[in-house]
Amino acid sequence: MKASWDNIALMWCTDNRNPGNVMYDKGLVRLAGLQMDKLPEIVSPADAVGGLSREMAGELGGLGEGGLPVISGGGGDMQCSLIGSGCTQEGEALLYLGTSSWITSHVKRKKTDVAHNIASLPAALPGLYFLAAEQENAGSCLEFACDLLGLKGDYGRVHEAVAASGESGAIFLPWLMGERAPVEEPWLRGGIFNVSLSTGKGEVIRSVMEGVALNSRWLLGPVDAFLGTRSEPLRMAGGAARSLQTGPQIYADVTGRRVQVVRDPREATVRGGAAMLAAMSTGLADMDAVRRCCLPYREFRPSGKDYSERYEVFLELYRKLRREMRRMNSRQV
Repeated sequence: MKASWDNIALMWCTDNRNPGNVMYDKGLVRLAGLQMDKLPEIVSPADAVGGLSREMAGELGGLGEGGLPVISGGGGDMQCSLIGSGCTQEGEALLYLGTSSWITSHVKRKKTDVAHNIASLPAALPGLYFLAAEQENAGSCLEFACDLLGLKGDYGRVHEAVAASGESGAIFLPWLMGERAPVEEPWLRGGIFNVSLSTGKGEVIRSVMEGVALNSRWLLGPVDAFLGTRSEPLRMAGGAARSLQTGPQIYADVTGRRVQVVRDPREATVRGGAAMLAAMSTGLADMDAVRRCCLPYREFRPSGKDYSERYEVFLELYRKLRREMRRMNSRQV
């Protein structure tokens, strides 16, 4: 049994100080109550760990009957999404929008920011780490709202409603399942602030999208500090990046940064982890090919709409409500 180092690191029992030579730490293994002889051998994400069996080759129409290698390939969604979005250089930042959301980038140093619950962990590319900064709720908020409003899965109507919506001033708090970063507070919960009788479906959905983006803007502060540079442009990938045309523009406006949506954003993780990493390890592709796989980008630039006041209110709502949310929800988490 074998496991790639970028995946096994999430067992929290490895020495990650050398990203090219991750190994088990006996002390951590003992503290975790694990047995060293029961743990898989650690290999590089690019290592061949076997060959395609004849039975499986038959299932795939004869593919690989000549001994097609099976690559370890990693398994972490953050690590693979970085590669599949063409972010192979240190400091190139990806904002991934799926059920949850994360901001990540390759870095060269092992580092942890305890106050904001972000850290660097071994990446799928040898010799590098990746920044792990995940917010708990993103596309899940949109699905939740669309389900309540009778628009579940009908993204055409959702887009029309948002495009036709007016300026309502409603602010959505996206913490439907608590939060991981930039604060680790599982007792936080969501809500919509400043709703009136004139607030329609489009305004509610727009506020949900803006609220998720406001939380990303909040997270970008500690991410920039961690990286030592401003994260711009922001590559964007994930299923939620594909579903709505208005989403990337809202992100550009809320964050005040250029957003570049990669080609086939929903497939970025599979493309990076399962395909391009394997292609590189077998010599079928190089790093330039990896970077080209997500082209062309669709770029969205800030339109000049000012979200400063709304962002200040968003943070003030967090500061004023967090204690009451903890009192009401701490027994549930």
